Amino acid sequence: MSYTWADFVKEVKKKYPKAKPESVIKFIRTQYGGPSKESNYNVLRSSWSMNVVAIIYQRVQKNKKQPLRRVIRNWVDRKDYRDFYNLIHGPMKKTFTDNTVEKHVRNINDIWISPKGKYFRKILSENNGLYPIKYMPKIK
Repeated sequence: MSYTWADFVKEVKKKYPKAKPESVIKFIRTQYGGPSKESNYNVLRSSWSMNVVAIIYQRVQKNKKQPLRRVIRNWVDRKDYRDFYNLIHGPMKKTFTDNTVEKHVRNINDIWISPKGKYFRKILSENNGLYPIKYMPKIK
């Protein structure tokens, strides 16, 4: 079936009555790219996990006898974590105090064990704990 814009709108209204035009546009922009693809928000959001994995990786190397969650908690309890969190998440209207310390520890642990976190750890272990300044292929 060949759709026209009128058919598309009619079907969306019929099958998805709760869908709002703003949400549909946002979805389409995400799927097909749009003017906000490389916004500060997206750059900060994507760099957060890279930075977290690198910092925890360095701390785990220094404190090999401590459990991972203890290493994470020690970092979360420090002022430099709060400052870093507020710096990265500031444009997203988030602050350190929006979550409990436990939630921060859990979120960082989730990043650490995620496929993306494992990929970053592999890159760090292959390069003596540093990210190489070269092209890194996307995770598949």
